[in-house]
Amino acid sequence: MSLLAQIAIFLAAAVIAIPIFRFFRLGSVLGYLAAGIVIGPACLGLISKVDATEHIAEFGIVLLMFVIGLELQPSRLWVMRKSILGLGLAQVLASTHAYTVVHCCAASVPFGIIRAAGADGVAFDLSQLRRGEEDEVAEAAEAGMGMFTGAAATVPGPGAGGAGAGTPGPAGSGRAGGSNPADGSSEARETAERVLRLWQRVGLPPATAADQAVITPACGLAGASPAQARAALTRCREAAAMLPELIEETRGSQHE
Repeated sequence: MSLLAQIAIFLAAAVIAIPIFRFFRLGSVLGYLAAGIVIGPACLGLISKVDATEHIAEFGIVLLMFVIGLELQPSRLWVMRKSILGLGLAQVLASTHAYTVVHCCAASVPFGIIRAAGADGVAFDLSQLRRGEEDEVAEAAEAGMGMFTGAAATVPGPGAGGAGAGTPGPAGSGRAGGSNPADGSSEARETAERVLRLWQRVGLPPATAADQAVITPACGLAGASPAQARAALTRCREAAAMLPELIEETRGSQHE
C-alpha cells in the first residue's frame, strides 16, 4: 500500500471517529486511539505493516505536542501543581513494585506530596532543610517512610587541602572544609550527630533513627571527584555504624 493511501486511511478514520467521540463527550484523544485500533492489524487490518507507518506516527506526535504547547497556560498549570505533581508521581510509583525513593535537592522539599504519592522513602539534603519543614519531616517519619538524610559533606569547599580532604564545613553547608583527612572518624561522628539532632528537634524517638534514617551524602556528589565520592560514602558508612552508639549515649545522659 502506498504512503498516500495510508495517509488517506488515517484521515478518513479520524474524520469518522472524532465527531462520534465528541458527541458522547469523550474527547478527541480517545477518538484518535479508537480509530487507530480499528484500522490496525488487531481489527480491520487496513494498516497491517505497522513498521512502515512509524514515521507518520512520529510526525503526529510532533503536531500533538505543538498543539499542547499552544493550549498550555502557565497560570493554570501553577494552580494545578499539587494535582499534577502528586498524581503524576503516584502513577510513576505505582508502575513499580520495588522499594521506591524520591530524591529532591530543592530548597523546599514537598514532603507531603511525596508521602501522599505513596513513596517508600524520601531523600533530601539536610543542609537545605528549613525550620518550617521539620514538622513535615516528622509526619513523613511517623508514617513509616525511610528518611534518606543527606548529612555527609560531598565536595571540599574553598581552601580545601586536596581531593580527599573532607571535614564538614560550616554547619548546614553540605560541603567539606579543608582539614586533615585522617580525621575521618570525627567527621563521621559529627555527621551522625547531625542526623540525631534532627531527630531530637522534630520530637521523634531517638531509638527509631537507627532503623529509619539512612545517612547519605549531601547534594553535589555528581560534581565530586572519585576520591571525594569514596570519602563521602566511607563517611556515611562510618556515621551509620556510630549512630546506634550515639543513641545509647543520649539515653544514658537522659537517665543521669
